[in-house]
Amino acid sequence: MAWNKKITEDNVKTIEWRTYKEKTDEELEKEVDDAYSRERRITNIRNMLILFVCLFLLKDVFAYFINFATPRHASEVVSVTEPVTDGFDIEELPFEERGIYAYKTLEENESIDLCKMAKTSIAGKEVSKGHLFLSNYLPWNKKNKIMERVALFDLGLVWGDLSKPEILKDYCFINIKDAKNRKIYPRLQPGIQNPPIAWTQMGDQFAHIQVIPANPNIMYALIYSKKNEHIKMDGYIVDVYVDGECIAVNNINQFYVGRDIRNGGNMKIMLVEKVQVGNKVYE
Repeated sequence: MAWNKKITEDNVKTIEWRTYKEKTDEELEKEVDDAYSRERRITNIRNMLILFVCLFLLKDVFAYFINFATPRHASEVVSVTEPVTDGFDIEELPFEERGIYAYKTLEENESIDLCKMAKTSIAGKEVSKGHLFLSNYLPWNKKNKIMERVALFDLGLVWGDLSKPEILKDYCFINIKDAKNRKIYPRLQPGIQNPPIAWTQMGDQFAHIQVIPANPNIMYALIYSKKNEHIKMDGYIVDVYVDGECIAVNNINQFYVGRDIRNGGNMKIMLVEKVQVGNKVYE
């Protein structure tokens, strides 16, 4: 039997163990190169796996920048010389004119119904903005966020006394997004004890607009707008319907006049068809 085969010195493979002092420089160099090559292969494989996972999770983010952060309609941009007149103008539509407007979302091309409630124009100084809500682009979360796929942009505007530099410097505007809401709300700067404008009087000088862009050109203009820049938007205050159910409704009367707005609120959902940033008009 094989296991009874006599073991002799001839059929025993002798393993030679040598210290590094007993090896030649060429042998040591080869061992180092082999170890480095193995480590490099492992590192490359790990990096490729990480890159693949990141690309899979953030592919929609890259598409976002390609769609909205690059100018696609530069020839349609018009320069104007008239200064922007800050303020808010709203014209409530008669009931017979409040038709349903079929809207296709810019990212998913989903069909959403918008009910135009009022024709509006709002202009003011930009104090806060938010877009590219990264949590919405995670595969397990995106499909649950209908309004985030419709209203792609948050914009905070101020006008009147609140927009004056000597008053505005005493405030900061916080932009937050949690699991349920997107809010922009004012706070006093550290060290300021007494508000220059009463909180109950700020509602008619500040607005948080959730922008439904009519086209990618509107998004491009707002993405590259700068803080304290004057912005004017024309469009409609809208209610949002999905499968016949209203998921977002507006109070079209006024911007919370006489109401304390420190906890957010003062928000309108607006279909923006035309925007002026500085002296450039996009539509």
